[in-house]
Amino acid sequence: MSGKSNIYECDNYDTTIRTGTLNYESGTTNYAFTIEVTDSVHTTTISVGITITDVNEASPVFNPSSYTNSIAEDTTLGSSVITVTATDADTADKFVYSIISGNNDNKFAIDSDTGLISVAGELDAESTTTYTLVVKANEVATTNSATASVTITVSDVNDNTPKFAQDIYYVAVDEDRTAGMCP
Repeated sequence: MSGKSNIYECDNYDTTIRTGTLNYESGTTNYAFTIEVTDSVHTTTISVGITITDVNEASPVFNPSSYTNSIAEDTTLGSSVITVTATDADTADKFVYSIISGNNDNKFAIDSDTGLISVAGELDAESTTTYTLVVKANEVATTNSATASVTITVSDVNDNTPKFAQDIYYVAVDEDRTAGMCP
């Protein structure tokens, strides 16, 4: 056999080609070699090509596994908050992102294709200052998935109209008081 590799072998007494560990992600995906068979009179050769195809064996991961961001309570609906990203060692995997907990009042939405989290409901720092979401990335081709936590802090803005403590104030002022002076 010519074109030897540590990936495949064949000895002089066997008709079986044995392969070593194959991994599409290792970089080499095509192998070629020639097998020569000889009896006492005749010789023949054949060229063999092997193409390694990818198998989806890696699970996705979030890196980092937790995300944080702060936004003002008056952030416009539809505004971007943060993007979460999952990856895995396989090639060309596609993920579907979802929020699986922490969004009971639907204040946030996630783009299932990109992982972009956006504001979906009115925020009020006087009622809730921190949201902790759990997001999930599911591989489209398998049941493999991963989760990450996203902590969103909502900061207060001056959105309250000032009010007097009482509706009417009565003040007595002497007529001989100097102008600009209060009692």
